[in-house]
Amino acid sequence: MVTVLMLAWSLSVTVQDSTSWPIAAPVRSSNAQIIALLLDGTRDSPTLKRLIDALDTTDGIVYVEAGTCHRGADKLNACLANDVVAAGGRRYLRILVNLGRNRVDLTGSIGHELQHAAEVLSDRSVTSARSMLAFYQDEGRNGARSFETSAAVDTGLSVAREIIASRRRASTTHGPSVD
Repeated sequence: MVTVLMLAWSLSVTVQDSTSWPIAAPVRSSNAQIIALLLDGTRDSPTLKRLIDALDTTDGIVYVEAGTCHRGADKLNACLANDVVAAGGRRYLRILVNLGRNRVDLTGSIGHELQHAAEVLSDRSVTSARSMLAFYQDEGRNGARSFETSAAVDTGLSVAREIIASRRRASTTHGPSVD
């Protein structure tokens, strides 16, 4: 009986190796391409790694999923959905990412939107779309239709720059690859 229980338990446990995203991370995705972006991004961008570590100190879980963001006539690389779901002592946010872009731009955009998530999660009173809108309006940000902050712009640019610099260092250290 013990053997059967141990076997059942071992089959139900998710094995995590160095190429998988931590199952209990504050930033999650069901999309393999986004998980690859997060893995590469946290390896190559100290800014993205620090941001995700900071999110781990909040009561929030941020889901990053493939999707299209429309703001009027603009089509964005990524966006933080204008909603917060509060349940079970946690707040849940969702970021949509248009996967039809290059990896550096996508990862920078994810960093940008994660900065917005960190801003929202910094205020425990933000528990709905209405309170999110009030948060951005009260902070003197552009809360009419979009929530833009200089911190998010700077974060996105830093993440992209760090990834490019990391790739350059890797190509000069290892030389051109031979296939």
